Amino acid sequence: MAFRDPVAAHRNAGIPVTGGTWSDQRIQDDDVAGVIFHDCVFERVRLTRAVLGQTMFLNCRFDDCVFDDCRIVDTRWIGCTGSGMRISGGELSRALLSQSRLSRVEVEQAGDQLVLAESELDRFALGGAGCEQHALTVSGCRFGIFAADSAHWQHASAVGIDFGSWSFDNAHFEQCSFIRAVATAVDFSKVRFESCNLYQSELRECRFLRAEKSIFAQCELGGADFAGAALEGALFAKSKAVEACFERACLDGALFPGAVLTGARFAGATARGSVWMDADLTGASLERMDAFRSTFRNAVLEGANVDKTRFVEADLHGVEATLAGADLRGSRGTVAWRAEREARARAPLEG
Repeated sequence: MAFRDPVAAHRNAGIPVTGGTWSDQRIQDDDVAGVIFHDCVFERVRLTRAVLGQTMFLNCRFDDCVFDDCRIVDTRWIGCTGSGMRISGGELSRALLSQSRLSRVEVEQAGDQLVLAESELDRFALGGAGCEQHALTVSGCRFGIFAADSAHWQHASAVGIDFGSWSFDNAHFEQCSFIRAVATAVDFSKVRFESCNLYQSELRECRFLRAEKSIFAQCELGGADFAGAALEGALFAKSKAVEACFERACLDGALFPGAVLTGARFAGATARGSVWMDADLTGASLERMDAFRSTFRNAVLEGANVDKTRFVEADLHGVEATLAGADLRGSRGTVAWRAEREARARAPLEG
């Protein structure tokens, strides 16, 4: 059966448009929703107000293309190559860029559930409205440059990323996950991590200034700089922060169970209501730290500087260090029967 409308024919019959080439064209108000483009070439093409719902570009090449004010919903770019493209205006929702190798991708439109997967991008840049992204997902990608200055992300997820290639001054990440991220001596002082998850990340010698309620569990934080940082309610469970600096930081309600904090510096920090159960603070400096009503049960404080440390009403059960020079008013030391019971409970595990 012959179709008068070839685009509708491909869409309705599910037959891909294969091997087509479009060069130096400006296409307006076109509707290619549901069409599959396979092995096609788009050179310096500008699509304006095009409808691209569920459109798929499979193994296509894009050289200096622009999607302007288009409806990009459930659109797929898979296995694509070329110098790249720019997306600005319109609608950007549930789009996927996967297994592609592009020199440049620029996004200047706010997005919802944009996915970047298993791709190599020499430069990925968010600008203008594109700085606003909801539920962005980045997985298995390599970036030469990831430009995200002034980005505002909510519920984004990225696994195994290398922050060394990122630019993110004045970025604000809310409830985002950066699992097993890697960074060495990266300055995050202009970034706000709010209730974010950086589980098992390697962040040696990095600088943080705002990470309220964020998760640093099982992170490598050796030599990290949190001086003066806002870390209220942050979780550092089983993190390794040897010789890290937390001086003057706000650690109220922060949690450090099982953390290795040998040689770390907490001078002048406020840590009211914080938890340090089983933490290793050997040789740490807690001078003038306010740990009012905090829990240090079974923490190791040998050789720690606790001069003028405020352990008022703190739980110090199992702490064997003398804590000379500290304010211990109302604190609770070791309870003999509890210590004996805990020793019996630990014996099989330690054996």
